[in-house]
Amino acid sequence: MKILFILALCLTSTSLFAQGQSTKTDYDLFAKTYAEVDKIPVENKDDFIKAMDKYECIECSVYFSGSNFKEVEKFNLNNRKFSSMTELLSKISAGTNLTLDNCKIKQPNGEIISDFKKTIFFY
Repeated sequence: MKILFILALCLTSTSLFAQGQSTKTDYDLFAKTYAEVDKIPVENKDDFIKAMDKYECIECSVYFSGSNFKEVEKFNLNNRKFSSMTELLSKISAGTNLTLDNCKIKQPNGEIISDFKKTIFFY
């Protein structure tokens, strides 16, 4: 009985840990339009930025907070590439939150997503 309890505990904790980690490499952040948090390793920051540049930000408020940010910093990403926020993007480190709010995004296929919100946590 004790062995079954330990086995159940191990399986539960392993599945909970796996749910909290993002295994995305394509950064298809726009697949869901409701607010959620994605976790991305900080060493993949440059790949994330390149992937985001595929999308046209018609309008979007981007907030930076956490590590390397003494207070929340806002950037209006209207009709610009994601990589245009070079100063703020260069400050991203483990523990940084990047929040996209009230975004209107044009995908490469021409589809427009409105009222998009997402938080990305870099670890």
